[in-house]
Amino acid sequence: MDNNRFHYLLEEYILNRLDKEKAAELLHLLDQQPVARELEELVYQQLGEQVYDQEVELPLTRQKIISGLEAAIADGKRTGFIPVRRIPILSRFRWAAAASILLLAAGGGWWLLSNRPAKPVVQNVVAVHDVNPGREGAQLKLSDNRIILVDTAREGLIAMDGKIAIYKENGRIVYKGSADQVIYNEMVTDKGRQYSTTLPDGSVVWLNAMSSIRYPLHFAGTERAVTLTGEGKFKVTQKEGMPFRVYIRNAGGDGGMVEGGSTEFNINAYSDELVIKTSVATGSVAVHNAAPAGANAAPGLSLRAGQQAQMDRNGIKIVNDADINQAMAWAQGVFSFNGETLEGVMRQLARWYDVEVVYEEKPGNVHFGGEIAMNQTLSQVLEGLSSMKINFRIENKRIVVMP
Repeated sequence: MDNNRFHYLLEEYILNRLDKEKAAELLHLLDQQPVARELEELVYQQLGEQVYDQEVELPLTRQKIISGLEAAIADGKRTGFIPVRRIPILSRFRWAAAASILLLAAGGGWWLLSNRPAKPVVQNVVAVHDVNPGREGAQLKLSDNRIILVDTAREGLIAMDGKIAIYKENGRIVYKGSADQVIYNEMVTDKGRQYSTTLPDGSVVWLNAMSSIRYPLHFAGTERAVTLTGEGKFKVTQKEGMPFRVYIRNAGGDGGMVEGGSTEFNINAYSDELVIKTSVATGSVAVHNAAPAGANAAPGLSLRAGQQAQMDRNGIKIVNDADINQAMAWAQGVFSFNGETLEGVMRQLARWYDVEVVYEEKPGNVHFGGEIAMNQTLSQVLEGLSSMKINFRIENKRIVVMP
């Protein structure tokens, strides 16, 4: 086997630059047994680590690559990995500290290095009582203000809202029937909870912790309007003559509006964040810094796939070639930091682990970059962050950031 050619093709795959012919060539090389060691070495090189306490599950990795190549050859599309970025905050974080560590991402699914139990390594984190990660769950608020705990409700019929029957099927909320008037429901996630639901038009929304979406049980008129607080990822279906509109509400009241058709985007509008961020993965949207009023309202700023709008009281800033995967990583169960401040990281941890954050002194000018799986305990995540020489103490439901 030509090792140089193999390395070239594999690197092209990692960089998402393989065409159909090169994908077929790489698939042929992967069928040759001696390629296994070459693949292992390249995986190690990508991770950039010198010490591994757990064995890389190479056969699984190799089979995932082969499956991805076969799918790419079938549809003729370019294919590749999203490579793991070098993770400075984890450069001294032993992989044994986590039950599962992110390795590579491909085809929209995250790959894990291992799912085996591991002993936590705690060096700069004092954990009096560790805190488990959040989980799936939400509250459904009906039109008459009744509240249903979705995660604990039994499967089957769980409520009637007017003439609409509400079922729980395979963990999801399903509406059946029709109403002669507009009825609204609201899905709410607390700290430590995430949930996804399908709206009446078939669009899907994923809610991060401390978020909500208010929606009608039947879309009528000239728009499909929902109201969001917190953070949500949307995958919107196309419906001619009825644009999908997300009206944003935060502590200041009107947080603007995002409008689109067949598109996928993420809105981060937490009240404790400095800006409202709208990130577009596919299609395009129009972003308004205030809910438009009347037929003569301004059309808003157009945002296409790969762009991000950052909105505050001073207006809207468009970021080209934004890190869309980072913006949406939470919906795949990953903390993803790209130059994030210590306070920004702590706000995310506070929402997911339902904890309070206390600083023993004013945080310094430190920034973080990298990715950590959200299914880790709090002490495991903090141990990864502690490589920046920041010390933490966990006291019940409180993170104390020490000098």
